[in-house]
Amino acid sequence: MSIELISVLIVLGMIAFMILGLPLAWSIGAVAVVLTLAMFDPQVMVMLVSRVFDMSLNYTLMAVPLFVLMAAILQRAGVAEQLFRAVHVWAGGLRGGSRSGRSLQTPLWHRSSES
Repeated sequence: MSIELISVLIVLGMIAFMILGLPLAWSIGAVAVVLTLAMFDPQVMVMLVSRVFDMSLNYTLMAVPLFVLMAAILQRAGVAEQLFRAVHVWAGGLRGGSRSGRSLQTPLWHRSSES
C-alpha cells in the first residue's frame, strides 16, 4: 500500500467515525486499530498494546496530567490572571514590558510548582 492511499484512508476513516458521532480520541483510536489490523499481522496489536502499557508506567510521563490539572485549577481560580497582572504592573513601564512580563512570570510559576 502506498503512503498516499494510507493517508487518504486515515482522513476518510476519521471523518466517517466523527460523522457517526464518535469523539476525536475514539475516532483516532478506531482508525489506528482498523488500519493496523488491515496492514499487519494481528500479533502486532499485542506488541503495540504491550509497548503503550510499558510507556504508561514511565514515572516522568505520570507527572504530565498533574501539571495540566494544576494549570486548569490555577486558571479557574484566577491565580494565573492575577500573577500576569502583577508582573505586568512591575514591568509594564519598561520597553518590551509584555515580553519581560512573561520572562519574569516563568520563574515564579516554576517556584510555585516546586515541592
